Amino acid sequence: MARINRGGRGLSKERLRVLEKAKDELRELYGRPLATKKAAA
Repeated sequence: MARINRGGRGLSKERLRVLEKAKDELRELYGRPLATKKAAA
């Protein structure tokens, strides 16, 4: 059964920024490409 990642749902902008920074650090550590920045809505 596939799991849907809903991490960060309902977080404040500050906490979401911390989460995204941590995810980028993990990507760098494990040699994965960094996430592309999305255009502001």
